[in-house]
Amino acid sequence: MANTSIDTFNYDTPDSNGVPIPWIEEQEKTTYAGKMADTIRNSYLFVTELDGNVIGADLGIFIDNSNFDPSTNNFDRTTTYYYDASATPGTTEPVPEVDYTVHEQKSTKNNNRDVRLKVPYYIPGTDTETTYTGILNIASTDLSSTVRTSYSDTADSSFTETDILHDDTKQSFFMFDIGGMMEKKLPSLFGGDDKDFTYQVLGTIGLSFTRYSEITETLVKDYTAGTPAVDSTYDKDTIDRATTPSMKVQLLAGASPSFSYDLGNGITLKMRPSAQVGLLSSSPDLVAMMKEKVEVDTTDTNDDGEIVEGTDRIVTTTTTYTNTTILGTDKERNTSLDLALEGTCALNYQPEGWKVGFTLGSYMGWYSSAQIITSKMSTWTETEVDNDAGTITTTVTKGDSGNGNSSDLVFSRRPMISNDLCINVDIAENFSMYVKFNGIELTDIGNLTIQSIIAL
Repeated sequence: MANTSIDTFNYDTPDSNGVPIPWIEEQEKTTYAGKMADTIRNSYLFVTELDGNVIGADLGIFIDNSNFDPSTNNFDRTTTYYYDASATPGTTEPVPEVDYTVHEQKSTKNNNRDVRLKVPYYIPGTDTETTYTGILNIASTDLSSTVRTSYSDTADSSFTETDILHDDTKQSFFMFDIGGMMEKKLPSLFGGDDKDFTYQVLGTIGLSFTRYSEITETLVKDYTAGTPAVDSTYDKDTIDRATTPSMKVQLLAGASPSFSYDLGNGITLKMRPSAQVGLLSSSPDLVAMMKEKVEVDTTDTNDDGEIVEGTDRIVTTTTTYTNTTILGTDKERNTSLDLALEGTCALNYQPEGWKVGFTLGSYMGWYSSAQIITSKMSTWTETEVDNDAGTITTTVTKGDSGNGNSSDLVFSRRPMISNDLCINVDIAENFSMYVKFNGIELTDIGNLTIQSIIAL
């Protein structure tokens, strides 16, 4: 974004002919840092042979700062104010001189990053084919910000203003999943040479971390024309939140055989049933748990521009939490056992010599889940130490959410069915067209897809 310079002129002073004499009254110069909002999506694929086997990598990188605007979030601005130093302002020709300047700085981060990596390792064989896949997902969010504002001494004006020494917030989130999957293909359970029986095993572990802190430091000054500013009120407050990570564990196992039958007269029937069972244990949305919050509020009792223990007032409030999320809610954990039964079936009709073929496909699925939802009551202990010029008062307060501990068992089930009707037309040797109708029922068309395939 281009830097800016804005000049504001005063037209209140006329010349001998009554024509206003412009003179600069305010000048604002702003330098912008950072780039405009954007979104980056990149993916990289790699495949190579290794000792007769095949190894590959699938890397995806996602960066998003679409909510970022340098004009309001990342800049360095100096505003200079002028006054008319002539003998009789408003009557004689103006003599602009610098009155005072205001320096503002703001830096904000709104970065979201996501990196996903899969590394498959394929081992061919006469009787079996095996693929091992390593999985790594990393995501992070940085929402930090800093603000500074300072005033110079004045030459002509008198006022009271606040210098912002610190107005900083650090808020970050980090999450990663690591796991692995094994897929093995075996010969048919019903004879034949095809490897059409597949089973899979998947396991992942995920952790999330959250960090938050803020500091506010201000100094109120009294400004008098032609003299150095006098410090009036100094204040400094800090908040620091410490958390413990949240964990997710997932295990998944599934199996699926394939069947193919040639019924003659251009009719083939293919079926693929599958069964999958999974175990998932996690807190909702991987919300980190609050461990401790420390707040320090200070008062510059003698207005000397600094905080001294034993002279000024320092109030330190330490709150420790048990079973409390960073959102302030009770700790919850959901453990579910899921079962999925699926079946796909395709009936194809295209006699030899025909340019047109028809395929009727059907998908049926049944999903059931048994979920245990546990909730532990949030409790907290607040210890306030008030050091007022050496006089220390300690107050301890305890509290809870009042919701109590609970455990619930919830069952759910969900059927699903869909049908496809596909028409394929072989226009030329290397050119085909497909038209597919999809819907819950054959008479209820939800989607229409038309696709052309040209083999090069």
